[in-house]
Amino acid sequence: LRCINNLKTLKFNHIRVRDDIALHLKNMVSSLTAAAWYSSGSNKIEDLEHKPSKRVLSHEFLHMASSNLYESGFNQIGAYDSKDGKKIYVGRGLNEGYTELLNCRLFGYDLKKCAYMIPVKLTRLIETFFDNPRDMEKAYFNNDIAKVYLEFCKYGSNEEFWNLMNDMDSYAYAPMPFDFINSIGTQMKLYEIIKRSGNAEKIKKFEDILDEDKFIALTRKGNNFKLTAEMIKEKHI
Repeated sequence: LRCINNLKTLKFNHIRVRDDIALHLKNMVSSLTAAAWYSSGSNKIEDLEHKPSKRVLSHEFLHMASSNLYESGFNQIGAYDSKDGKKIYVGRGLNEGYTELLNCRLFGYDLKKCAYMIPVKLTRLIETFFDNPRDMEKAYFNNDIAKVYLEFCKYGSNEEFWNLMNDMDSYAYAPMPFDFINSIGTQMKLYEIIKRSGNAEKIKKFEDILDEDKFIALTRKGNNFKLTAEMIKEKHI
């Protein structure tokens, strides 16, 4: 019902700016190759290209479909900073990661070429904490980050959860050149947490996703592995 109501009043807006300014804005807005964004307050999708790709539009459509006023998926306005009145957002990285993961699943895009690569992988790892992954999807469309928190805290602590959210926010909205390397540490911390579950099926699913990265797979198998400059270059860092 929320999606249908939003769809009735959904607006599109193309922002006309010089190409060099558009490129700068794209880099500021997100890690998407073609920048667009959805505003839940105005129920509007705005873009910096004359013809945004289907992949970009479907990603923003999912933001619209999961939005309640000022909330979208796992992205919540949690509080206000009393000093300057700025909004404090919670779960932005998780929100982008799960939005793009659903975008690939629902519309058949190649997961290996997805936007928000690191948040997507971390989201897939978080999904293994759920007994039924569809429960995470329901939580997404109901703006229920509390459900993710409760599932995580079956094995992890409050501090570990918020540290993870902070890491994911950083990977999504303040990307740095060596985030790939930093994210290995984040993934391994998650691995230690899921192992506390003692659930062999969950741990195996987690390990299968974890080992999609050859660096991690080699390290986990105890090989004498060294991260070389050539390997970093191959990862386009």
